[in-house]
Amino acid sequence: GVNPSAARCKPLIRNVKGEIHRVVDALERELARQPDYFHSGTSIVRIKRDAGSGDVSTEQVSEQALVLALAGMVDFENYDGRTKEWGRVDIPSRTLQSFIKKGHYRHLRELKGLARQPFLRSGTDILVREAGYDAGSGILAAFNGDDYQLPEPTEANARNALKALIDLVEEFHFAGPVDRAASICAMLTATIRSSLPLSPAFSISASRPGSGKSYLASLIGCFGGPGRPHNTSYPTSTEEASKLVLSLMMSNPAVACFDDMTSDWLAYAAINRMLTSETISDRVLGTNNVATARTATFIMGTGNNIRPLRDMARRVVSIYLSPRVQDITDLRYDGNP
Repeated sequence: GVNPSAARCKPLIRNVKGEIHRVVDALERELARQPDYFHSGTSIVRIKRDAGSGDVSTEQVSEQALVLALAGMVDFENYDGRTKEWGRVDIPSRTLQSFIKKGHYRHLRELKGLARQPFLRSGTDILVREAGYDAGSGILAAFNGDDYQLPEPTEANARNALKALIDLVEEFHFAGPVDRAASICAMLTATIRSSLPLSPAFSISASRPGSGKSYLASLIGCFGGPGRPHNTSYPTSTEEASKLVLSLMMSNPAVACFDDMTSDWLAYAAINRMLTSETISDRVLGTNNVATARTATFIMGTGNNIRPLRDMARRVVSIYLSPRVQDITDLRYDGNP
């Protein structure tokens, strides 16, 4: 005697003519119950978790993916005038389009960024140490707070911590003391990047291959979070730069590295905005939709004899390696930072 609809144990939404605003609101309420769905700007996004590293990222939810997700969450019914009964149907495309393009969301939580370790809430001195969504900042804390036993912030503890960082890079062949200092700066910046409104990029350069550029970059990348850096090529045109920067920022990686750059740091407009603005907006590839993404990703690049040009000179911190050996294959690292 149990109604089949009730036996499915799912919320039921009925498409009543003239009530599309209530139908769309009901859709949003149900999607907001799911822990991995948020809105970022005017877009609906979903949290992705890497099973291997445990790292997280975000992706913009496509129309097709949203149809499948909502179909698993709720039942939709239309009224059949011939049978005088309500029957199950797929989500009407008009309803779905209204939901995706309405832009303003009342129930979906706003996602402003991801944090892989304790972070300072923007504009305050509050250190967020608990995992989960932090409503005060709009940041999803994707870490286990018990993993971070932080000592008292005394000068002695700070000096001990600095020594530990210096010990990690003692075997690298820096061109000078300022380059070692810049590498420590990169570690600290990667650690607190989600708490900073802006930060420079870091360029690791050497006069010849095999000098330890990628090795140093992989060490610095560890300070951004548990996942590996998102390695990509430096763009070669203004159009490519716009596409790359938007797609990169929308996925919210902790660290992005322009690996093995074959050119200098060219001052493309999208790269400039990524390093001088808290957000970036552009048209999503293949659509007419404009998306906005936060630029809270730590950026670095590696290459031989590379340097920042023009406007990039004040947006990029350079780290130079210069091994003083005749044969580069003689380089050896005894430690494992």
